[in-house]
Amino acid sequence: MKRGIYRTDNKGLEEAISVLRKGGVIAFPTDTVYGIGCDADDNSAITRIFKMKKRKREKPLVMFISHKRLIRDFVIKPTNTRRRLCENFFPGPLTLIMKAKKRAPQGLLSRNKTISIRIPDNNFLKRLLMRYKKSLATTSANISGEMPPTKYKNIKLDVDLLLMNDTIPSGIPSTILDLAHYPFVLRRKGSISIFTIERYIPSKARFDKSIVFNVLFVCTGNSCRSPIAEGIFKKFLQEKRLKNVHVSSCGILAGDGFFPSKNAVLAAHERGYNIEEHRSRHINRKIVGTSDLILCMEIFHKNEVYSLLPKCKDKVFLLTEFHGKDGEIDDPIGGDMSVYRKVTKDLERYVKKVADEFELRYLIKEHR
Repeated sequence: MKRGIYRTDNKGLEEAISVLRKGGVIAFPTDTVYGIGCDADDNSAITRIFKMKKRKREKPLVMFISHKRLIRDFVIKPTNTRRRLCENFFPGPLTLIMKAKKRAPQGLLSRNKTISIRIPDNNFLKRLLMRYKKSLATTSANISGEMPPTKYKNIKLDVDLLLMNDTIPSGIPSTILDLAHYPFVLRRKGSISIFTIERYIPSKARFDKSIVFNVLFVCTGNSCRSPIAEGIFKKFLQEKRLKNVHVSSCGILAGDGFFPSKNAVLAAHERGYNIEEHRSRHINRKIVGTSDLILCMEIFHKNEVYSLLPKCKDKVFLLTEFHGKDGEIDDPIGGDMSVYRKVTKDLERYVKKVADEFELRYLIKEHR
């Protein structure tokens, strides 16, 4: 089958349907990144996708469906939690892994008989799924391990039809949440923060061992509170062997490259934490965007983070409120050593709770 390139218009829609009916593989824009897909019941085409992506069979493809009501056709044991998640996040960049019914496409099942389902929030794909009247087996349009493309010219896979429209909103893959385990398991970070999702589920999610999580501490000058918190957290991460949790800090009014205050270094050292190598950083949109959890010392800091990236609100907390407490961590700048010692002890208490939570989140007993 000769590869064709079409726009995401009526002509492209008809060509895509024709290719799918012939057992072909198409590439298309989504609401996250470019994807490829085929008929969800076509095992030969599914096998071809695995081969062209060099993807292991242990990582099943995702089923795209046109409407929430179709989920019950493929998934067993519907729950109120699943309904809440679907109501609030479908269509959108969330993929849910659930226990599959026997009638679910066999080529999409995991060894544990689960299936991954998503409803994309892309107008062309919505039209395609409605007109085709069948589900698609899909995945991102890249070789496994490489970055998913957001431009059609960067798609190197040997597909039969390429639909071009580079107006992709985020360029960030969908978040994957495994509902077949309890507590639920975050299998992949994505467009939707886990803290947003946790507003709709009964308990905090666990993290797959592959998840790398970036924690950011924020204060004013990045010379006292946030570097002390960073130093404390680093030591706890080492003790707990949490290698996939990364930590950094920055300041709302900080200059770049300055040393921490002498009193901060001394107060941290007295409790066994070394922050001498720290150098200050000024906060920016990139730092905020690449952080998965942002812990601020004062409400003022939270508001400044919001102003940089309003959509990040669900992942920004006061350090104290992250564990249900009220209040701020006072700035010790200008105080004597007794003030710095008190702040360091307060930080130690709250930061330890954060470290304990991550230790729990990475504890998963996998089904066999």
